[in-house]
Amino acid sequence: MHQLRYLIGLLTLVSAIAAAVWIVRLLRSLDERPGVTVSVEFHDARGLRPGADVRFRGVTVGAVRSVVVSGDGSKAVAKLLLEPVGAAHAFVNSSFWIVTPRFGGLTGEATGLDTLVRDPYIAFYTPRGSTSMLSAGSLIHGREWPPTNFAPEALDDVERGDLLMTLLVPENYELKPGSAVNFRGVPTG
Repeated sequence: MHQLRYLIGLLTLVSAIAAAVWIVRLLRSLDERPGVTVSVEFHDARGLRPGADVRFRGVTVGAVRSVVVSGDGSKAVAKLLLEPVGAAHAFVNSSFWIVTPRFGGLTGEATGLDTLVRDPYIAFYTPRGSTSMLSAGSLIHGREWPPTNFAPEALDDVERGDLLMTLLVPENYELKPGSAVNFRGVPTG
């Protein structure tokens, strides 16, 4: 009976060491994933966390590797890993911003509502005709708001079977009837 306890303890110890080695290898393999690493500076990280998505046209094309405060404390720098598909769409004149719930003032548009139940993420937009791709290690100045020329396509009229919802908020933030609703960067209503 005494030997059985030692055998079980030895097997538990060997299993724990094997699991630790497997986890370390897994974490190292994440650093070796193919793609392009770029850094984006923001005035405010707005709750952005490592592991958050990087999206282009609503499709996840990368991940946030780290978020740190700059040496002088004036900005937050997010290090991104763009997968090869995402890197193919990231150009020097691309605009990067953090998607959080926003209720537009003059336009009356509500965006980023999906982040009410999920963490903020980074989205980017590349204008047509861009020619210079981002190189690895590039430092980009992020935007506080989506670019003004980033206009989602118009939606169809309300039809039978469409989902109608009521949004209750403590303040309306100049939200008006007919304001656009986006879900994961895609216009939905």
